[in-house]
Amino acid sequence: MTGANRKISVNAGRDIFRTGNKIIIKQSLSENNEIIISCSDLPWYGNFPLAIKALINSGQKKIRFLVLDEEKFSTTEMEVINLGIENGLIKIKVTIPGFASLFWSVLFYADSNGSIIKYIGNNGPGTPKVCQFYSKL
Repeated sequence: MTGANRKISVNAGRDIFRTGNKIIIKQSLSENNEIIISCSDLPWYGNFPLAIKALINSGQKKIRFLVLDEEKFSTTEMEVINLGIENGLIKIKVTIPGFASLFWSVLFYADSNGSIIKYIGNNGPGTPKVCQFYSKL
């Protein structure tokens, strides 16, 4: 992702912009208070459901993307992987690429439009597994 400024989030009084390989976090109340974070050119989707929709719409098997930690002012590379169809839903794994994938991942089940139907995951090694079901209204 390169090119013009793109506002990617407004959260807790902060405006977040991306310009090329820089993410700029600007405090809305203070024009001079901004933090610049260097990042790769991977896309930033803001949350897992948006990354899942991008994966489904792309037709690719996996996509790498960035997650922004607004408290630590850092980015983490993540990956969404299409594991195929299970019980009529698309089974998708979200994980950290490489060695860390051995310790943490979550599963989502989505329909063909990318709407999340089911989530299975935890907060890391040793934490309880959670299973949530979602319904369309």
